[in-house]
Amino acid sequence: MSKKGILFIFFCFFFYSFSAFCVQKDSLVADVSSGYILTAENADDIIYPASLTKLMTLYLTFSALDKGLIKWEDTLYISKKAIAQPKSKIYIDTKRPLTVREAVMALIVKSANDVAVVLAENLAPTEHDFSILMTKTAHRLGMQNTVFMNASGLYNRKQISNAKDMAILALALLNHFPQYYPLFKTKFTKVQGKVYGNHNNIIHYYKGSEGLKTGYLYACGYHVISTCTRGKNHLVALSLGQNSVKARDKSVVHLLNAGFKEIKTLKHSNKENPNNPFEKKALLKKPPLDDILHEMKTAYAEKHPNPSKVFLPTKKPHIPVYATSKEENTYWQAQAGAYSSLFTALKKAKDIETLLGGFGSVQILPFKDIYRVRVFDLENRKKAVEVCRLLEKNALPCFVVAPSKD
Repeated sequence: MSKKGILFIFFCFFFYSFSAFCVQKDSLVADVSSGYILTAENADDIIYPASLTKLMTLYLTFSALDKGLIKWEDTLYISKKAIAQPKSKIYIDTKRPLTVREAVMALIVKSANDVAVVLAENLAPTEHDFSILMTKTAHRLGMQNTVFMNASGLYNRKQISNAKDMAILALALLNHFPQYYPLFKTKFTKVQGKVYGNHNNIIHYYKGSEGLKTGYLYACGYHVISTCTRGKNHLVALSLGQNSVKARDKSVVHLLNAGFKEIKTLKHSNKENPNNPFEKKALLKKPPLDDILHEMKTAYAEKHPNPSKVFLPTKKPHIPVYATSKEENTYWQAQAGAYSSLFTALKKAKDIETLLGGFGSVQILPFKDIYRVRVFDLENRKKAVEVCRLLEKNALPCFVVAPSKD
């Protein structure tokens, strides 16, 4: 076989390994009041949820607010890990306070990865601990095919869900927290003095649109969950795995248009039906979360208020730079060059972040006067080698870094 043929097979395998769960587009439309599913396509297929994950981060945050564990104006602890998250992010200014209200709005409107980690680390000892609470909550809601591994939705091959489970989560947010649900309609918000526009484009032009959440992963495409009210009809629509933002928005508008026509016809035909499905209420009772709330309360009490724990970097806060200790190197990594200029390293890091599309975590590690660009959180040597080969193909230097031994 020729060298080109071998390379072709390798890259086919490389990209397939990222998108094994996303070989086709998934969709679902449901009536919010009854939970009745109007249409569904590939709704049981496993997908990577991407930033739709943040809906569960919000669900647990709303649960904590609802029980009085946290308050809207509380100031949040900010870690180095949160600062180092790849975009989408708000580049948290650690010299200014970040409130719970601002954090919630940053998740809803900007889909900020750095803020997702902030909320996770305030409501649990670590983001990993928070992801365990997320998964427990998901299963208690009936999301049996869902596993969460982080608070933001950044790529992790073990973080999975499907359209039905994501619809359950959307319905739970709408039905369990009606007092907070109007926040998803927000078109613009101000966080730490900066104004951000909502990523859910159709909220700006589609009649009756009430927003909810968008998501993107190179491994799985563009996702959106949208809710919309017209007259007495309230629908939730999911379009997952689309090829572009334009295709995603066009798809969900088509689903909503068709859904409103369908529900009008079905309600009319079932008017005299004693078992009218639209007369029933969605059976989405709040699950028992006492143990989870207790864990969140304990973690929050340990970290708040404690201003000394807030990370105040000496460098400009918008630069994603942090120094990792040897003990933190528990995963395989790929180093993509070392640079004497911080801004050159930053540019390279952003280029790599775009190239990998959310796979791994791209960070800058300062060492004396050198700034090393590395891709973290690679689960094994094979993945690290694959990343290096992809970077080298794009004229970027790279070598594999093994985990530290205990």
